[in-house]
Amino acid sequence: MIFVATNLRAPLTAVGPLTGLIKDNIGISGTIAGFLTTIPLLAFAILSPVAPKIAEKLSLEYTIGYSTIVLVIGLFIRSIPQTSTLLFGTILVGSAIAMCNVLIPSLIKREFNHRLGLITGIYSISMNLCGAIASGVSFPLANNLNLGWNNSLRIWLILALIACIAWIPQLKRHDKPDKIEELPIENCSYVNKWHIFF
Repeated sequence: MIFVATNLRAPLTAVGPLTGLIKDNIGISGTIAGFLTTIPLLAFAILSPVAPKIAEKLSLEYTIGYSTIVLVIGLFIRSIPQTSTLLFGTILVGSAIAMCNVLIPSLIKREFNHRLGLITGIYSISMNLCGAIASGVSFPLANNLNLGWNNSLRIWLILALIACIAWIPQLKRHDKPDKIEELPIENCSYVNKWHIFF
């Protein structure tokens, strides 16, 4: 869960500092550049209500596992320097993160109810620390190390691949609870920290 958590902010916060480089490189408008941060928020709003229903059919473990695979695919597609791939990859990334945003807290509550505060704290710190690091290093990686914006974004594939591999043992535990308990909206980290994307 911690490995997955490291991917729930970094792929998004890494984009903001690179917007200018992306606009100059592939010639997108300011409106399209704005979509790069808006699309994930729209994905959160659209998918958050349906994520528990999907997990009830597939199980939490499989739904999160599939989401990490979609995240890897989305990160790769997003790093291809074309407008269409940039937007489509962003949709995939935002959708995968939206699913995990809802389901990981539910999984924590199911598995660690006796240590809920501690595990939730570790999860939140991992998520937001990696997000802050990504925001701080994405531009230096692209500009100072001459990696370009696409390779700077592609670096976050490493974290996503690690999360995919680390999640494989969880697929052997495919419990199907009758009801996945949804956390109150005010407890959802993406609501409390929406400003991290701007």
